[in-house]
Amino acid sequence: MTIETVTYEMVDVFLLSVGAFLLAMFLTPIYTFFAYRYKFWKKQRSHSTDGKALEVFTKLHAAKFRRNIPTMAGIIAVVSIAITTLLFNLDRAQTWLPLAALVSGGIVGLIDDIINIKGLGGGAAGLRSGLKFALITVIGVGLGWFFFAKLGVDSFHVPFIGEVAIGWLIVPLFAFVTFGLIYIRRASLWVMLVALRSVSRWA
Repeated sequence: MTIETVTYEMVDVFLLSVGAFLLAMFLTPIYTFFAYRYKFWKKQRSHSTDGKALEVFTKLHAAKFRRNIPTMAGIIAVVSIAITTLLFNLDRAQTWLPLAALVSGGIVGLIDDIINIKGLGGGAAGLRSGLKFALITVIGVGLGWFFFAKLGVDSFHVPFIGEVAIGWLIVPLFAFVTFGLIYIRRASLWVMLVALRSVSRWA
C-alpha cells in the first residue's frame, strides 16, 4: 500500500464522514419533532439488565430523567450512514456485510429503546443483558459465516503490512468486531463508516 493510496483512502473516508454528518444534522430536527410530539421519553432503570437493584444510580439520576429525555436518537446515525453508503460506497459486494451488521445492530438498539419507552422491561427498562448478548452474537456469527463461506473472505488487510490470512477464524473475528461495534453504540457508528470503506476495497 503506497502513501498515495493511503491518502486517497483518508480523503475518501473524510468526505463520506462529512456527508453522513451533514445528513445527520438535517435529520436531527425531524427526529426531535417526532420525539417530543409522541413522547419518546427514556425511562429510568431501577434495576440493571441482570436484575440487580440500582438504588444509588436511581437517586443520582432521578432529576435528569424528570426532564423527559428523548431516546432512539441512534436511528439518526444508522440512517445517515446507511444512506451515505448506499449512495456513494457500494463499489464492492463485501460492503453489504458491515452495512448489514450496522443495520442489524440498529434494529437491536431500536427494540431495546421501544421496550424502554413502553415500560415493557420492568425495572431493567430495556432488553435483558443475556438476550441482548445472544441477539448480537447471532448477528455477528451469522454475518461472519456468510463472509467466509459465501464470499470466500478468509483474510484481512493490515495497513503497511498486507493481507493476513486466518482461514475460518475470520468468522469469530467478524463476530467479535461486530459485537464490539454494536455494543459501543454511538462512537462505533462512525468507526463502522470507516470499516465500510476499507472492506469495500477487498478483492
